[in-house]
Amino acid sequence: DPGYDYWITKAFMLLSDNFVAISDNFQAKETLQSIINNSEDNNAVEESKVKLQKILDEEKALEDKFKREVEELKFDVEEVKDNDIQEQ
Repeated sequence: DPGYDYWITKAFMLLSDNFVAISDNFQAKETLQSIINNSEDNNAVEESKVKLQKILDEEKALEDKFKREVEELKFDVEEVKDNDIQEQ
């Protein structure tokens, strides 16, 4: 069956989309990485690389946002400590 590998690869790509939809990025990344490592279809590999990079970029953006929020919280805590010291 000449189209079998193509459709199996497409099914895994759709599966990775479903994992992203339910916020299971770990499984989505592993599924896409499996396609990248094992598929002989260059188009599917390139499409998987693009999807994988999109997930990684979104995770990086969330991580950066979290770090900024943590820094803001640290700043607020230090400000309270400084005010307490000044009042005493």
